[in-house]
Amino acid sequence: MAMRDSFKSTFSQGAVPMWYWLRLLELYGRHGRIALIHQKELQASANLVRMKLKTLGNPWLWRTWPEVCQDREYGTKTEFTFGCVPQTGDMAEHSVIARGLGADLTGFHFDLACFDDLVIEGHRTSKTLRDDTSMKYDAIMYTLDSVRGKKIHTGTPYHANDQWGKMYRANVDGKAVYMFVRIPAIGDDSVLNFPTRQSAEMLEQERQEEISRSGNDDFWQLQKQCEFRTTRMLAADPAWWREVPLKDVPPGGWRVMIVDPAWKGTENAGEGDSAAIEVWSLHRHGAWIVRYLLDGVHSNTLTDREGKAEIFRLCKKWGIEDCAPEERGGHSFRTSLADEANVRGVPLTIINLKSMQVNKMQRIVSFLGEMQAGRVFIVEGCDESLKEALRDQFINYPQVDYDDAIDCAAYTSDPAIAESYAPYFNTGPMDAERIFRREPKEPMRSRHCGV
Repeated sequence: MAMRDSFKSTFSQGAVPMWYWLRLLELYGRHGRIALIHQKELQASANLVRMKLKTLGNPWLWRTWPEVCQDREYGTKTEFTFGCVPQTGDMAEHSVIARGLGADLTGFHFDLACFDDLVIEGHRTSKTLRDDTSMKYDAIMYTLDSVRGKKIHTGTPYHANDQWGKMYRANVDGKAVYMFVRIPAIGDDSVLNFPTRQSAEMLEQERQEEISRSGNDDFWQLQKQCEFRTTRMLAADPAWWREVPLKDVPPGGWRVMIVDPAWKGTENAGEGDSAAIEVWSLHRHGAWIVRYLLDGVHSNTLTDREGKAEIFRLCKKWGIEDCAPEERGGHSFRTSLADEANVRGVPLTIINLKSMQVNKMQRIVSFLGEMQAGRVFIVEGCDESLKEALRDQFINYPQVDYDDAIDCAAYTSDPAIAESYAPYFNTGPMDAERIFRREPKEPMRSRHCGV
């Protein structure tokens, strides 16, 4: 990543692909296949034309690699093949092609894919555009050669959760997927990395203009310093995240399941929301409640039927009889879940949450306060997909596109949850056992009741 006007395209869409192709030819005698991909095909084409012009008139290239050069115009504005590649049909694809991000590249396979400016001005304000870019980018990933394929990205972030932000957070088993090189406008010790492009006075003037316009310099930090995680906006600290082994969870807690039923095919389909099912164990310590996340599921592919199956699986695994589903679209899921429990013969109490209409940010920030106070723990054996989603949303909140996992967790502070747990707050094991087994009493009659 580098600031705007920093020769990114010249480097990644010209020098790098040319070097890589010549390297394959020199070391392995191979004729490579390279893709230049930009958010817009027009600019990808401009980069390809500049690269092709090197083979038509660059003196150094003519002296050093005359076999790859041509003495007349060849190819098109979106693809060309180097002169030394035999036209015998052995190479079915061009040496270099230029495409926009939305192009269909099915059937193509590349040794190197060079991506430039995948995010643009529109991504600053449109979540739809950010999601569309992510979807198209994921589709293009399958065009790389499965053995030798490599990719390189250059650009400047426009939003904390654009494609750059998602790539920055991407990891597998805790290991980063991408290697990042960040080149800010102002480096260490206030040294300008691009003094021929912008002076310190000009950068400061642009920063003050951004503060005057929006009240902060977040966008300036994105564009000039490539800092798309501004600590000023983050509400949490990674030090608040606490994991414990299952054996350290005290016995005798009240276990409850919180469900965000964003099933595939519901109103959230296509919006990127994921269904979250979380199993919590709540424990009373004096005036405070300590929460332990035991297990759960986090997925954007579950259907309504699959979601219910997961709910009853976790109920059986953890001995849960209380479930609190969130639903913005009405009570249909709660009703169908209760009916399914009756059919299965599973004792399940449905808790109607009360804070669904409360401001979501207020609810989540309150939960983060519980984490800061050390009253929230995540069990080490918890489902990895759920734990990864919750940790990512916790660390980056509120700079997240989706907050389903942490919002689901925040419902453990719902008044309905507290009221359901209240009768057992101050009882010992023997008292709790007696309460659960008590016989129903005859209701008291008033003078208005018939005799």
